Amino acid sequence: MLKINESALHRDNLEKILKNAILKETYDLCQFEKSVGAHIFEYQQMKCEIDSIVSFIRALSINQTQDFILNSNFSTDNYTGLNLLELSKIKNYSELREYLKNTAYSPVANLLPNDGEPADISLIENMLDKILYSHCIEIADKYLTGDSAENVKKIFLLRCELFDILTVYRAKKFYDLSEEQILSYTLGFRYLLKKSEYNNMLNAGSAEEILEIFKTSKYKRYFNLLPNEDISLFCKRLQFKNV
Repeated sequence: MLKINESALHRDNLEKILKNAILKETYDLCQFEKSVGAHIFEYQQMKCEIDSIVSFIRALSINQTQDFILNSNFSTDNYTGLNLLELSKIKNYSELREYLKNTAYSPVANLLPNDGEPADISLIENMLDKILYSHCIEIADKYLTGDSAENVKKIFLLRCELFDILTVYRAKKFYDLSEEQILSYTLGFRYLLKKSEYNNMLNAGSAEEILEIFKTSKYKRYFNLLPNEDISLFCKRLQFKNV
């Protein structure tokens, strides 16, 4: 890691330096493994690009794109396929739609509002995550074999499914959303849940009913990790288990 004097830097600048150092070291490690390293780095690359896109849309939504310019780490351009400097020059959603259309993130263009209207950041983030995880699973299928492929896919499928379960649970507990609205905020990947179990969750009348469905699924063997019915903490803990 870089040798730097932390006390001589503003926290934001320090974070940029550290993030860039981590990104560079990850890149170097992945390049060392010639067979699949470059493809594995694509996950980190896309995460970096997605963070930049979301940060810019947040800034654009409040007409503060200068904040994106000030807070961005343009040295990450060395590791991404996006031109962050060009992104920072965009003034409205029409220009952003044009910018995204020839990138891997083109589906997001359809979710952007008309100029002057508010953007649904959560819906946009959800679409970006769908693109990311779909690409990761595609990489595993194409470039990995045997247990390596299955283990990599399992990591992403579990993360996506737990996200969906938590999204449906919160939608039922805290919001009055229709099934169509809930689906627009989920990722749609299945791992341990049967399709019928997931559909029953979507049609459940309450958050408590979702918990009961959850407890009778293949996840039931892990419910010793569920403290005081805290499904959010349970999902976080389960991501680090060999499921």
